[in-house]
Amino acid sequence: MENPLIDLGKLSEPLTKLVKVISTGIGGVYAPFGTIRQAKADAKAKIIHATADAEVAAIEQRAQSRLKYREELRQENIEKIACQAALALPEAVSSDVLDKDWIVQYFDHAQDVCDDDMQVLWAKILAGEVSSPGSYSKRTLQFLKTMDKLDAEFFTKYCALSFSMSNGWMHFFENDITRKFILQEAGDYALSQHFNDIGLVNTEGLGTPSAFHEIRIDYLDKQLKFIKLKKKEENSLIPMLEPPFGFRAFSQVGQELSRIAGAKPVKGFLEELKHHFESEYQLSIVDANAPTQEDSPDQ
Repeated sequence: MENPLIDLGKLSEPLTKLVKVISTGIGGVYAPFGTIRQAKADAKAKIIHATADAEVAAIEQRAQSRLKYREELRQENIEKIACQAALALPEAVSSDVLDKDWIVQYFDHAQDVCDDDMQVLWAKILAGEVSSPGSYSKRTLQFLKTMDKLDAEFFTKYCALSFSMSNGWMHFFENDITRKFILQEAGDYALSQHFNDIGLVNTEGLGTPSAFHEIRIDYLDKQLKFIKLKKKEENSLIPMLEPPFGFRAFSQVGQELSRIAGAKPVKGFLEELKHHFESEYQLSIVDANAPTQEDSPDQ
């Protein structure tokens, strides 16, 4: 066992295991070898621990720096949004208390909004909820969190081609005129389907001229209504079937977001839509506050 040809330091793993087994059986051979290996292992372990401690300290420092930067950025975002919300508040607000869960979720989402334009939307929501608690659902907050800036811009243009019905709910008419202006304003015929897919508008419905007669609609700040025109020839005893027209209603989320979209009137849109309804459906779109001519509506 004292053969100098045996270089224990170069023993392979299987041979090392054999030496351990032998030393267990007869003693003497493995003790010094094991002591040397243990000493080397301890020394190596100290180096590893020291290196690991240094790396951990560096990682912790970087993590603290990252968290500090992130929290400072979040604080800045919240303060910017709060300032914008203050500017958007009306002179009088409801005395109702805001839901605590809503508040927590709002700031949890809003703190990570860095884009200036998107901050304006979040500020409007906060101002609207402060003014009238319950105006904006937590579902809308969740949706807006994932809404990118381009979708927000297109939705604003989309709202500029939409109407508010007498119940306050937003709709748009599904026809060639609307599609023409969607292409003109947003460059995409399929925008309606896209907003349907992501949950801002619902599936298409159908209306008839008779059903829409005297229906009030608002186009942004214009108060309008539909008037069914007299047909030039009504000699037939059998009433003709009325051609239906398509429209889409906004979803709950779309309805709430439409209030803060900031849409502006689109030049020529209302005039072309009015001509379309008159020629295709004998429906006229008139000022809701203007006196109605007795010979125009179908009595």
